[in-house]
Parts: sequence; C-alpha cells; structure tokens
Amino acid sequence: FQTGLFALDGSLLWSNNDFSYHTQSYNDGFLVVGKGGTEGVSFGVFDKEGQLIIPLEYDFISNFADGCALARKNGGWIRLFSNGDVENFDYHNAKLDNLSYFTYLYTLEGKVGVENFKGERIIPCEFDEALCYGYSNYTLYYALIKGEECSLFVVK
Repeated sequence: FQTGLFALDGSLLWSNNDFSYHTQSYNDGFLVVGKGGTEGVSFGVFDKEGQLIIPLEYDFISNFADGCALARKNGGWIRLFSNGDVENFDYHNAKLDNLSYFTYLYTLEGKVGVENFKGERIIPCEFDEALCYGYSNYTLYYALIKGEECSLFVVK
C-alpha cells in the first residue's frame, strides 16, 4: 500500500509506503494529518504544495483559521502558526473541549466569552452562557445568554 497527497489537477505532491496516515482536516490551505493506529496517533501539517511544515508530534491539531491552529502536546495547549511559529498560551481559562470552527469559549470570574484561535476576544466575557449554533459561508452564529435575556451574535 502507498499513501499519497494529490493536487487538484491530479499530480502527486507527496507519497509514502506507510499506509498509517489519515486526514484530520483541510482548511485555509493546510492539511492536518494523523499517523498511527491503536497505540496512538501523532498529528502534523502539510501545506498545499505537499511539504510537511509542522512535524507529526502533536496529540491533536485543530483546523487552521487565518494561519493559526490550536494544538495539544503532552497535556498542554499551544498556538501553531502556518509559518512554523509556536506560541504558548494560558489555556486554563479556555474551554478547549468546545472548539467551534475558529473560536473557543473562555471563562473569567464565572462569565463566558469567545476568543478566536489567535487569542483575540471577539465576544466579551460577560455572559452566563454562550452556545455555538452554526457555521455557514465563513459566518459563525452564537447564542449569548445573560440572565433571562438571549441574543444572537454573528462572527464573520
């Protein structure tokens, strides 16, 4: 068996005789792949030219958005950038089990807000609850609850 990465025109960009690779996601021009099996999977990233730009050493890598993804390694979370830069961040206030496309929830003093993968706050941390209700045409919809009030927030 052989694993391959092909361009849209059908040309072969990369191949390997190891068939333990699988695709995690493709977004923003970056292909997140996993390699491994029942003993565990390591994730890395190929660019659209078929170059491995982030080594297969992460426990998890999210989709890329605006050249940035979140990754987990050895129990900690980091930001990965498409140019290969890595940035540690304080993930203790982030609810990273609830990644929604290019955003995640964060908490501060009992309130909830939303940040993008680069750590920019796009919904202030002043709500009792925030629920992602959908994604369409690069638009994300959040229902925001504060007390008895509920409002819809649109992220483009």
